[in-house]
Amino acid sequence: MTLLHAYKNGNVNVSLFADGTKTRVWEGEQRVAFPESIDLKVTNYCGVGCSYCHESSTAKESNRRGADRAALENLLAPLPAGIELAIGGGNPTDWPELSSFLWWANRKGFVCNITMHQHSLQDNFVKNYVLEMGAVMIRGIGISVHNDILLDRSADPDGRLFSDSNLEISPFLKDVLAASPNCVFHVIAGVHKYTIIEHLCEHIVSPKILVLGYKRHGFGKTVDEAMLAHKLRWFRYGIVKAMTYSHNRPQISFDNLAIEQLNIRGLLKPEAWDKHYMGPDFTTSMYVDAVQQVFAPTSTTTNKTPWKNTTLLEYFTQNKRT
Repeated sequence: MTLLHAYKNGNVNVSLFADGTKTRVWEGEQRVAFPESIDLKVTNYCGVGCSYCHESSTAKESNRRGADRAALENLLAPLPAGIELAIGGGNPTDWPELSSFLWWANRKGFVCNITMHQHSLQDNFVKNYVLEMGAVMIRGIGISVHNDILLDRSADPDGRLFSDSNLEISPFLKDVLAASPNCVFHVIAGVHKYTIIEHLCEHIVSPKILVLGYKRHGFGKTVDEAMLAHKLRWFRYGIVKAMTYSHNRPQISFDNLAIEQLNIRGLLKPEAWDKHYMGPDFTTSMYVDAVQQVFAPTSTTTNKTPWKNTTLLEYFTQNKRT
């Protein structure tokens, strides 16, 4: 594996590799001095309009105002190389300052990942932008998928990307998948059909999938709890089925909310859990809303702290979970 960055965070030795693998080694009690990954919101503008969006992002003109790039760069400047930034929104490609910010972040040695909805990639400008930036400055591309991701039928002339040449990923995704080895499909437990992981495994060779928990926040507050519980049970079944029977074994990871809602620990042997679990939220991660200029442990935390009240490092070290 190609090593991207190695750094020391308090008493923890961190190594980050090109394929997305991350290792953390320490002795005794973990003591960290800064966040290793930041969930970074740069805009609240998005034209997709998902009914469950926990950020309540829309295409309203009032949401066009994005982050103040200069203020954001000043905020992040004290952090060392190797920090991971998960850039999202809204739709981050609608933020006019994105290219300039990516250039700056890469010069700082930050590892930039970007998340957008699959429908955004239907726009040729956006697709080409992502391909161009991804060749230089975007380490990982998170694609929030819809249940209809596998609609288009065509051939796969190379026979490499898709395990069934009669049914392949929509063309607007094909170029992105071919160009970036670090595309990760984001699916939401309780929103996507329980067959979505199996579906991806049937038609993509060893897909990387991130399962997100259902956030009862923003537009997601309005939810039938009984129906959600029913969908979560079926989604867990879909994970087990895909991991057990799929000929294309997926590389699946989970956010902490999905781990809780789906009882993922119950699916793993203790040694596997100890090896792969990265710890609870706000121990080595945090949320930064650069539009509203506030800090929070996660994107769904109600109580947020304005930037003007403290620095990023002070906020993290004084409030992080231990």
